[in-house]
Amino acid sequence: MLPRLLHPLLPLALALGAAAPAHAGDLALGVVLGGHHGGVQLSYSEGHGYHGGHGPVVAGYAPRTYCPPARVFVPGHYATVEREVWVPAFREKVWVEPVYTTRYDPCGRPFRVLACDGRWTVRVVPGHYGTRCERVWVPAGYEARCAPY
Repeated sequence: MLPRLLHPLLPLALALGAAAPAHAGDLALGVVLGGHHGGVQLSYSEGHGYHGGHGPVVAGYAPRTYCPPARVFVPGHYATVEREVWVPAFREKVWVEPVYTTRYDPCGRPFRVLACDGRWTVRVVPGHYGTRCERVWVPAGYEARCAPY
């Protein structure tokens, strides 16, 4: 497994090594193998101490964590679920606000004039899908879940 993990990181290590400065003490390379779940990590940095330089460049690979399934009993409970439902077309009464305009008297003082009265009108809302929340009973049973380590 180790050669398979190092194969993609080897060209990166060679490129970093070739681009490194030739001064002693200015280059730091590190490889970490293993860890809690395995994996490979390659780190490279230029300069340390008072020399300045660049911070570490890290490339790594961590394998997927394994989750052993376990059957867990879950008691019955209510759950809220969202469902898409068809809402048919309907009519609704809508209030249209009155419209005012500003006019000026002979002395230049503004005053408001009613241009159009407020009124009720009927608007048709077309049919559409809408999301509705429903509370449903989920019966007791067993579920497959990840077992803790």
